[in-house]
Amino acid sequence: MENSKIMGAIDWDIASFQVLQAHDGCYGSNWGGSLLIRNDFSRLYLLVEGKAMVRAEDGPWREMRPGELYLIPGGQARRFYRCPEAMRLMWIHFRLEAVPGVSVFSRYDPPFAVPVKADSSERFRRIIQIRADNTPRTHLAMVADLSLLLAPFMPGRWETLFPES
Repeated sequence: MENSKIMGAIDWDIASFQVLQAHDGCYGSNWGGSLLIRNDFSRLYLLVEGKAMVRAEDGPWREMRPGELYLIPGGQARRFYRCPEAMRLMWIHFRLEAVPGVSVFSRYDPPFAVPVKADSSERFRRIIQIRADNTPRTHLAMVADLSLLLAPFMPGRWETLFPES
């Protein structure tokens, strides 16, 4: 490890990266209510059209609109959802662990939303397609696409995730 620091690089591995579910669907006012379950997985949303509202247990209501990717980290005890108008939503449920059983997102406070990149919709579509017919060969492509979608939510330094203390 000392040699890595001298050379200006730190060698860390992400322990686990799992894509659990992925879907593209249209939702109306029936998309709503509250979840009391503490999920151990995170959600990535891409609102294609329409509008939705989400709120963490003690946080403010946040509006979701097309043009941004939204990250809902796992581990929150209660979340609230509202759909004030019909929407089309692409979503991915996944786990990204820093060490076994510890979510990467529990190590820092990631942004709620980042701007959509030109290829985001295509990456979502590929993940949804691959997830429906996952093979060992295509699994790496799915993880690669999700990694690129999540990159803007990640911190700029490894030390944020793995402090030396």
